[in-house]
Amino acid sequence: LFLGLFLPLLTSMAPAGLASGREAGATGAVAGAVLTRAGHAVPAAHVLLEVSLPSGHIYSARTLTDASGHFGFRDVPPGLGEVRASHPRAGRGQARVEVQRGQTSRVQIVLH
Repeated sequence: LFLGLFLPLLTSMAPAGLASGREAGATGAVAGAVLTRAGHAVPAAHVLLEVSLPSGHIYSARTLTDASGHFGFRDVPPGLGEVRASHPRAGRGQARVEVQRGQTSRVQIVLH
């Protein structure tokens, strides 16, 4: 539902949510929420996604959580990676993620 609200920037500064020349279905998506230890949503948290690619390169994208603490990345190449989140007052957290072709991987990050 909220994936279309965010267009993360690649390290090359090209919008990841726009046409990228990748084949349809060759990429996946990552979606999730950032929460406090008490389970409250963290709006405006910084979220960083890094995925290790078979070529040895790292795919990297960033976004902010929405008012309900949700975030999303589209057009992510498959691979194993990490999602890190931080907020100046709520702390930091991370989660491992496996991105698969044609699927949305879901993660929840609790800040400490």
